[in-house]
Amino acid sequence: MTEKQSLPRLTGGILKEYYEKLRENFYTGIDVDAHVKTYEGVHDGGYAEPEFTGKFIDVCTRYWDADGDERALSMAARVVESILRNQRADGYLGCLEPGNEAHAFSVWNQAFTMLGLIRYEQATGDERALEAAIKCAHGLHALFLGECAPDLLDAGNQGSQHISMLYPLALLYERTGDRKTRELIEKIIARCEDSDMNLLSFDSILTLRSQKGIEMLVVYLGVLEYGRAFGCPQAVEAARRYWREVNDTQIRNTGNGTIGEFWREGGNEPCFLPGEVRPNENCVAVGFMELALALFWQDGDAVYLDAIEKTMFNHILGSVSRD
Repeated sequence: MTEKQSLPRLTGGILKEYYEKLRENFYTGIDVDAHVKTYEGVHDGGYAEPEFTGKFIDVCTRYWDADGDERALSMAARVVESILRNQRADGYLGCLEPGNEAHAFSVWNQAFTMLGLIRYEQATGDERALEAAIKCAHGLHALFLGECAPDLLDAGNQGSQHISMLYPLALLYERTGDRKTRELIEKIIARCEDSDMNLLSFDSILTLRSQKGIEMLVVYLGVLEYGRAFGCPQAVEAARRYWREVNDTQIRNTGNGTIGEFWREGGNEPCFLPGEVRPNENCVAVGFMELALALFWQDGDAVYLDAIEKTMFNHILGSVSRD
């Protein structure tokens, strides 16, 4: 484990109250064994557990960053060991049956697994985790740049699901400078720009092929990281424009948006929305704040913190029982 310097602590208020409750639940209420089992065996196309397990590792590293508590990394270590045991020889970590490497949640699963592995290596210095992430990226390179490669945009959620891997790939390239990872990133950007999924040159979020909320927020986390890693101001500005349009046209006074998990024309107009249209999706609230925070660290503009506060207090904390 790496030595950790103590960081400033919350001194009071509702954020401290909920942080401490969530932290206690994290250490005492989460079944780590369930996450360890995520990568065991093979599953059908509806299997998306690696999304949650990859984010679990990410959260472990963030608790470590905040508190320096060894328990967080110990929990993550058990899951990482399972990933290392169960990774296929060709690098595949999608957990689906052979032949489904480009179908359903296969690439989505690997995107979040790579994210967890990268975060874990950053926190611990365990090079095995980074090597597993590189091996996974090389498997995706072979899949999408090999002979008879499937189309990157032939994917779920209006073509957004596969390109979610841009985010961890950009983080991985920043960490390693790996050539094949770079080539795969360049392939994703070029394919998208040559389509109606033109991530960098889009006119409006509603003219992009996909208006799926959380998926596209993850994609634009990747666009921002790509801009940083490749020194591409156009990409950084595209991430800003995407977030600003979502904030200006989709996020309602609840601090959340989407109808049925999709952006819509007039998405933030005042209206009564029944629960069956799923107007306030937790995934969107979290993804919107994650992109806002990443842009804040990029630009230092308080507008992003204002938006995070709106979503944090009106959606996240406003929907939690005080007990």
